[in-house]
Amino acid sequence: MKDKDKTKDQLINELKKMRQRINELKALETERKQAEEALRESEEKLVGIVSSVTDHMSMIDEQHNILWANDVAKSLFGANIVGKKCYTTYHRCDKVCEPCIVEKCFKDGKIHEHETKVITANGREMDFWCTASVAARYEDGRPKIVVEVSRDITERKSAKELLQKEKETFFSMLQKAPYGVVLIDKDGEYLYINPEFTRITGYTLQDVPTEKDWFYKAYPDPKYRKKVIGTWKRDFAQMEVDRVFSVVCKDREVKEIEFKPTLLEDGRVIVTLSDVTERKRAEQQLAYMATHDPLTGLPNRMLFNDRLTLALAHAQRKQQKLAMMLLDLDRFKEVNDTLGHSAGDKLLQAVGDRLARLLRKSDTVARMGGDEFLLLLPEIVRMEYVAKIAQKILEAFREPFVLDDHKLHITTSIGIAIYPEDGEYTDTLMKNADIAMYRAKQKGRDNYQRYTPAMTDKSVE
Repeated sequence: MKDKDKTKDQLINELKKMRQRINELKALETERKQAEEALRESEEKLVGIVSSVTDHMSMIDEQHNILWANDVAKSLFGANIVGKKCYTTYHRCDKVCEPCIVEKCFKDGKIHEHETKVITANGREMDFWCTASVAARYEDGRPKIVVEVSRDITERKSAKELLQKEKETFFSMLQKAPYGVVLIDKDGEYLYINPEFTRITGYTLQDVPTEKDWFYKAYPDPKYRKKVIGTWKRDFAQMEVDRVFSVVCKDREVKEIEFKPTLLEDGRVIVTLSDVTERKRAEQQLAYMATHDPLTGLPNRMLFNDRLTLALAHAQRKQQKLAMMLLDLDRFKEVNDTLGHSAGDKLLQAVGDRLARLLRKSDTVARMGGDEFLLLLPEIVRMEYVAKIAQKILEAFREPFVLDDHKLHITTSIGIAIYPEDGEYTDTLMKNADIAMYRAKQKGRDNYQRYTPAMTDKSVE
């Protein structure tokens, strides 16, 4: 009986063990299925990722056989490329290309990349940027499979080459440009200077002054220079106007240079410059000739009238007086008749110099024409000053004028008109000064007369 009970217990224990083993096997089967499902999901995700990649991908073994390629690669190089050599498929070569980044990757297990040309299934040559890296290794760590990822850079490279050609063409044109060109970065550093810039200023890119505003050295007054620089920089930033500045060149010659700045999108600035020194000198000469007497260099009647107009406006605003004097040389015709017009011209020049030395800086002496001179005395405080100046002029003329080997004795007659008593307008003052001058001649010359209403415009030469 005891033996039977023992056998029964053993059977029960064995049955329990078998059930436990069955449960363990079921658990393992569940884990296997879960692992398989996870692997399947991972593979689907991987396939999805690879399928969405726009780059060309292929897996290659040590013998350069293509083990796998994505649809992008197949669409370009052929649907049956798997199993073929990579160098035959991609490069139409009968042996391994040099350099070969797949070969390098198998040798050292590192990532390699380079730019190369490939030939598609339809024979089109394209530019690719390729990267090779290890995809699988043997148990000893040696590379087993390499994945090569390639990107089409044909258009980008073509655009880059076109841009480079355009850049070379642009700078070639600048090298031959008839105007100076300088390229400045946003920090004020000079990046490029063309030959014409060097010809104009004498400076090359290596020796151009490092001071940002080196061309302002031509302005001796620091306050004025600061004002000019500030104005130019403001206009430069706003691209409002071109400007002409005095530039101290390498040889210390000062030139008038016209600057035309152009602000680029990246903050750099291209400045073109032209030497306008001769043009400015010509303009100044023309302006000078238009406003000055060519013989004496004194202001002519046009400039005198401009100054008189301004002086009248100032006198009216400040409630001040001003005086106009009209001088006519006595018996000047006799000098021309006896010594010639050359001597007469020299005398007129000497008269102009002597008059200019007698006046204040604020006064104006002008030649009206012939042997007549005009004087403008603004800001008259006391009438005694006008009489004093007139008397000084008469006394100065009594000193002989020495011309070459001749001493010339000549006097002058002066007519005076005072604003506002003798007229409030230019024409009125001029007419009344002329009347007063003729009255001085009537009174024997070598004297001055101030206009009075009682005077007539009759005079005796």
